[in-house]
Amino acid sequence: MRRLLAVPLVVLLVHLIVGAALTAADDPKPTKEAGVQTLRDLLGALEAKDYPKAVTYLKLPPSLKQEEAEKLAGKLLENKEISKKGIDVIARDGKWGKFAEVIDAERAKKTAERFGVPPDACWGMSLKNAEVGLYWDGKKFQVIRCNNVGKLE
Repeated sequence: MRRLLAVPLVVLLVHLIVGAALTAADDPKPTKEAGVQTLRDLLGALEAKDYPKAVTYLKLPPSLKQEEAEKLAGKLLENKEISKKGIDVIARDGKWGKFAEVIDAERAKKTAERFGVPPDACWGMSLKNAEVGLYWDGKKFQVIRCNNVGKLE
């Protein structure tokens, strides 16, 4: 009798463990690693001059049209707002957390409002005068601020 119960229990446990693992994989979290990867993906699109793709990594203000955003996206590299080295430095040495905790809280709130997103859904990194603001939509990050990251050494 015990042996007959043991097999279904083992099968049930395996299903629970596998199901939990699959659910966890399908339930992304707003982690520093995910934020850094978003920056790396944005940089890759910018370096390839694929501005339509680059814009997908940005949360656009409601008043900004796609075409305008694509033109402005190219300026991120030109103005040294983002670079591989800068991403590496801010990822390694920067402060990570809720956006209002890593930069001035009032400025973080105003930035979020300008992009039409809730301030409590924003995360960020800061180091020296470099700042990154990221909006978490529940599945992925979108950049709302990337300032001076390309100038980090």
